[in-house]
Amino acid sequence: MKKRVEFNESPFQSIAINSSRKVFKKKPKMHFNHTGIHSGSEWELQQALRLEKEKRENLMQIKARSYNPTVRIGGRVELSDINGKAMETYRIIDIKHIHDPSSN
Repeated sequence: MKKRVEFNESPFQSIAINSSRKVFKKKPKMHFNHTGIHSGSEWELQQALRLEKEKRENLMQIKARSYNPTVRIGGRVELSDINGKAMETYRIIDIKHIHDPSSN
């Protein structure tokens, strides 16, 4: 007995799904691993984890305000503390623009 799927919305949808099921009969035995790490390799997993930790250790998230229009991604900014004392120079990797019409 042939199994036929019917859909109320469109006869074309029914034909397409039935044809697709004929073509793609096999169920996948393995899934795609986007990390590139072999599932059985504990060493590769530990290396990837170590590298990711090192990347994140060197990142700082700073919320700041600037009226300088030349600030851009890839550029560098010098931050100063409340007393005006220069702290460090940082490379910009992300910028979020916020417009507040009530502020001057």
